[in-house]
Amino acid sequence: MEDSHFHRIDRLNRYFQQVRASLYSPLLKALTALGLTANKITNGRLILAVIFWVWFPYNPEGASILMLVTLLLDTVDGALARYQGRTSDRGKFLDVFTDHAVYAAMILCMIGMHVSPIALVYNMFIVGAAYFLAALYKGEGRPTDWIIKPYPQLSYIRAFMVLAFYITVWSSYDVSAAGTFLTNAVATVAAIYYWAELQRRWKNTHARHA
Repeated sequence: MEDSHFHRIDRLNRYFQQVRASLYSPLLKALTALGLTANKITNGRLILAVIFWVWFPYNPEGASILMLVTLLLDTVDGALARYQGRTSDRGKFLDVFTDHAVYAAMILCMIGMHVSPIALVYNMFIVGAAYFLAALYKGEGRPTDWIIKPYPQLSYIRAFMVLAFYITVWSSYDVSAAGTFLTNAVATVAAIYYWAELQRRWKNTHARHA
């Protein structure tokens, strides 16, 4: 399975982590000197997501810039934790939870665009399910300082929706329906894949212990 499409994407994600660590080095030093930690930035992102959700109906363009800042900070907190040597599975869980809260705020703001509310509800369900199953598959049985190692590495799934959101807000083209359909399709495939892999693993484990 190491050569599967999903595992190749995992390796690509790890490569981009190394690239960000190199590019962000001066920023990470400055944030550390200011006494900021990854968890503080993660909590700040959650606050910004709430402000975005409240502000969006009154000024979509301005609120979307705030959301962009929130999304960019998502690439900083993990790099900062690794730079400071303070990585933990508890912190990663907080990061993943905040990612979903930020994403949910954006999805709620897409109600009223040219996309079915049912499709948006399904989107939040299936994206969450894909992340949960991926975290189980990749973290099950691995050493952890928490309940499980929450490392789904599926940010590319939400990228389709985020791109559709910004094209719709910043241009005259409403591509929210297309973005939702594509995200739902990819998330569904990922959820089915990780569910099937978990079933296969559990079946093999049971057979070895029978």
